[in-house]
Amino acid sequence: MKLTNTPAQWTPYVASPIYLHAAAAAAGPPETLAQLRPDRSTYADGKPSWKVTYNLEGHFPRGKWLECSYGTFNQIVLSKRLPDTTTSCTITYRKGEHAGEHALKIACR
Repeated sequence: MKLTNTPAQWTPYVASPIYLHAAAAAAGPPETLAQLRPDRSTYADGKPSWKVTYNLEGHFPRGKWLECSYGTFNQIVLSKRLPDTTTSCTITYRKGEHAGEHALKIACR
């Protein structure tokens, strides 16, 4: 990770990388803090993966958004507005190579 736009005479230092940790659907832009709860979660006993599904049917006045969180405590969140025609998102999680890291497969339709 590299920090940019640091003030003059300051030297940035990042002690360790921040890995992708989670993703979620939201009912508005990031500043609204409108992250949704999944409608369905599937956990397979003994398997290192799980799925969560969000139902996005209907009207969302502030739009339908996808948020990707980095760091165990969601220190960095990247958000993207989804097309209004999106009706669902399924996120498949798998444990990553590093502590706190998850590999995600995101399918929005």
